[in-house]
Amino acid sequence: MLSREAPPNNVTILKYIKTIGYEWLYFTKAQPLDIWSEEEFEELYEDILEYKAVVRNNTDIGYSANLLKSMHNFAKSKYNLPSVNFQHAKNGRRVRAELISPQAYQAIITQILGSVDILEREMFALLFILVYRTGMRKKELLGLKYNDIEGLKAATPSVVISPIAIVQLRLKVVFAAFPYLPS
Repeated sequence: MLSREAPPNNVTILKYIKTIGYEWLYFTKAQPLDIWSEEEFEELYEDILEYKAVVRNNTDIGYSANLLKSMHNFAKSKYNLPSVNFQHAKNGRRVRAELISPQAYQAIITQILGSVDILEREMFALLFILVYRTGMRKKELLGLKYNDIEGLKAATPSVVISPIAIVQLRLKVVFAAFPYLPS
C-alpha cells in the first residue's frame, strides 16, 4: 500500500481541464476513439493546438502540447491507444495554409503546371488548390467523389464540399463550392 502511486490532486486535474480538457471534449464529441488510428489522433491534436493558437490567441502552445502528450501516453498505457508523434511538443509551431502568400501560391501552381508530367499536372494542381483553399486533410481529399464535382461540362467546374454523415469534416465551412482555377 505504501508503494502505490498517489492519485492526482484536484489542482492537477483542474490544470488539465482548463488547458486542454474543454477543447479535447469539443473535438472528440461523439467520435469512436477506440478505433482511431495514429494519424487520426495526430490530426485531432493538431486541430486542438491550432484552435488554441488561432481562435484562443495562445502564443505558446508548447505547454498544451506537452499535456496532450502526457494524457495520450496515459490513455495508451491504460486503453491501448496507438502511439502518436507529437511535433508540437518539440517546437510549438506548425505551418498552416494561411501562412502561404497569394504570390507563393501562384508561383507553386505555375511550377507544378510547368514541370510535372502532363498526365499528372492538372490532378496535382487540383489537389494543391483544394488543400490551399479549403484546408482539407488527406483523408478528406481521398473521400471526394465524382459526384462532388459540379458543372463538369461548364468552363469552370467546381468541387462541392459538404459534410458526410459518417466522417466529420474539420473544415470551417459546412457547404461550399470551390472553382477549379489552376491559373
